[in-house]
Formats: sequence, structure tokens, C-alpha cells
Amino acid sequence: MPVQIHPSSPARVSDTTRTDGSTQTASFTPPFGSLLVAAVHYNTQSAEGSNPTITMSASPSTAWTPRAIPPFTSGFGYVALFTAPAASSAPTTVTATSNRLYTISLKVYVVTGHHPATPIAATGTGNIYNNPATFPGYTSTRRNSLGLLAATDWDNLGPATSADVLESAAVNGGASGGSISVLTAYKAASTPTPGTAVTFTADSPGTIPAPWTWAAIEILPAPYRGWGIPIL
Repeated sequence: MPVQIHPSSPARVSDTTRTDGSTQTASFTPPFGSLLVAAVHYNTQSAEGSNPTITMSASPSTAWTPRAIPPFTSGFGYVALFTAPAASSAPTTVTATSNRLYTISLKVYVVTGHHPATPIAATGTGNIYNNPATFPGYTSTRRNSLGLLAATDWDNLGPATSADVLESAAVNGGASGGSISVLTAYKAASTPTPGTAVTFTADSPGTIPAPWTWAAIEILPAPYRGWGIPIL
């Protein structure tokens, strides 16, 4: 079975009140054993903003593994990718909480067809100041893996478009300030050949360069079994 984004994946949620620095998805029901990928975005640009706490209501003790987190850089926002297994098929919510009162945004993907033991291989992170932007991503390590990206635009130029399967939004801080634009994207098809440069694109409104900070991961497929023998 190929690596796929499952339709139970909840919609993006954001909190702009900056009263408690947290946001929570709607309830969703992931298949047992699926992989949850959480993309978290802040409006911070400094190292004072440590990584968020992520919890799942159906299994609060489940640990979330950080997979791709760019270094904090002045003039750029925060983004990070985390994963956790769906330990049950019970309805659940996912909550992300920062240690400061930031504008925060959260997108959770439910992934199936992944490698159960080592779901993530190559990763990439960085900053880019361009519009349109091409994110260099990573070099694939396994055939039929799937690439996924998350990025934050500190200048909030607005929702971007992309050749990839994209979800993008402008998260407006309102009177409290701290507005950012955010996106998550995954490749429309898996990468058939190891050693392939996997890139992503984003085109923000207008022509002003956007200060993007980005993180990308390679999701590995489950081993194919031919005559009962795993084939990687």
C-alpha cells in the first residue's frame, strides 16, 4: 500500500488571541496504527520560543517525536514537524501549546501506508527569502517515499499557491499583532527513485519577497512483501 494522506486528517486550526498560546483540532478518528504528522507554526523569530507541547486526547501519554526544526533566525518565524503513532482508533483531538503567548497555528495529517518502525528518513530545514520560493527539501533515500513540507512566512504576504498539494492560510493576529502566513504541502505522487532531489514550491500574492522558514520530511513506505520476504 502506498504512503497516503488519510481523509480523516482534521482541518488546520489557529489561535490569534494570544491569551494562552495554544490551539486544538476538531475531533477526528485516525485508523489504528496510522502516523500523525503535526506541523506547528509560531509568529516568534527568536530562541525564546522553545518547541511546543503536543498532546492527543485519546492517549495523553503518547510521545511526539520532533522530526524537523529549523534553527531560530532573526527575521524569520517558527515552524516544526513532529510525529506520533495513533495508538488506537478512538476519536481524538490534538492540542499544541507554546511556552509564550504567540499566534500559533496547527495542521495535523493522518498518514497510512508508512513504515511502522522507521517512518521518517531524510529531512531538511532552512530559511529562504524569495517569491515565488523553491524549498530545497531533501534527497530521497527509499523508493516510493512521500515528501511533506511545512513553512511560515513572517511577513504575512497571504495564502500561497503551489504545484504541490497545498493547504495555506493567512493567520491574522488582529489587534494583538503577530500575523503570519503558513502552509503545509505534500507531493501529489510518491518519489519512485532513491537519490532524487525532492523540492517544494510556494507563490505568495504579489512580488515582494517572503521570509519563509521551512521544514520537510521524507515519509517511508511500509516494506513490500514478495513471497513473504520484505523488499525495501
